[in-house]
Amino acid sequence: MEAFEETGATVCAGCRTQGVVRWNCRQQERGRMARRKGLRSQLYRAARDLGNVEAAERGPISYGKRVERRRVLRTTNGVVQRSLRKLRLWG
Repeated sequence: MEAFEETGATVCAGCRTQGVVRWNCRQQERGRMARRKGLRSQLYRAARDLGNVEAAERGPISYGKRVERRRVLRTTNGVVQRSLRKLRLWG
């Protein structure tokens, strides 16, 4: 992996995109993604934050259920995506 100091992004040397993180780069370190700045992304993030606030207002049990549900969905979505990738049906 080759790190770019000015952006803080990590990109594999094989993709040869200097300073640009490619979304489909499979060599990219897991867990490190570039910030998305589009309006749609901001709206989805705001809706997610609002849902977190509403769940927190209902109490710690409600918020805990929401956190656990999102964790499980994120995990299962990752498993499905990896399976589809192995079958060459995704990305």
